Amino acid sequence: MQLSNLKVGTRLNLGFGLILLIMALVSVAGIWRLQDMINAMQTMTTQDTERLRVTMQWQEAVAQNWIRTRAILLNADASFMHGWKAEVDATSARISEAQKKVESLLRTERDHALFAEIGKRREAYRGPRAALLERKAALEDVSSAVERELLPLAQAYNQSLEDFTAHQYQAYGAARDSALNKARQGQIVLLAGLGLALTLGIAAALALARSITTPLAHAVRHAEAIAEGQLSRTITTQGRDETAELLHALHAMQSKLMEIVASVRHNADSVATASTQIAQGNHDLSERTEQQASA
Repeated sequence: MQLSNLKVGTRLNLGFGLILLIMALVSVAGIWRLQDMINAMQTMTTQDTERLRVTMQWQEAVAQNWIRTRAILLNADASFMHGWKAEVDATSARISEAQKKVESLLRTERDHALFAEIGKRREAYRGPRAALLERKAALEDVSSAVERELLPLAQAYNQSLEDFTAHQYQAYGAARDSALNKARQGQIVLLAGLGLALTLGIAAALALARSITTPLAHAVRHAEAIAEGQLSRTITTQGRDETAELLHALHAMQSKLMEIVASVRHNADSVATASTQIAQGNHDLSERTEQQASA
């Protein structure tokens, strides 16, 4: 479809509408990328941070309980056992709460796999620990069993927690990098959209201006030619807009002026012919009069 087939007002509306549409698309793209960045930041500052915090508390509580448990089992004075045993049980309860809290914050398959390994290592450690505490309560010497049986299980349990904590640090760093990457992508989208909007806007403005000024320039040249009396120039028109209507009007005016000029020339020729005939008649009458007078 040619622009000359559209009215000037319609072309202006389409041009401004195109620019507004591009600006709206750029805004939507920017908001979309900004929302992605907000979501990533919310995940990092809520779920990831909370999961890491609770995991570190869990690991600290396990270390405290191991110190208490080892002290109970290796201490020759059994009178300390009841007080420390209550602290061990209270800390174990907090560990169970932390375990449930962390489980509710897991997101990836890797998180679930490492968490399951911690649960398995914890159960493998708690059973022998409870058995040794019962033997210690019966005043049995279990010092050799602590180093031989319980220590490797405690180390395995603690190592699984360290692996999980290290993974949480990695996940936190990945979430941070993802948020920064989304921010950079948002900047690129906005800059690209702005560049596209400027390019299309300039192209649309040039095309729109050219579609209006070029036919007007033709109309001005034809009007100047008519004013100078050049009525033989051909006026061509294209489209159905206001400039085309102006050129049509100029063409009609040119045709009418050509008819008027032709009519004036015809009348002038008729007057000249009549004048010649009258002059010839007067000349003939004069000759006849002179001939009669001489006779």
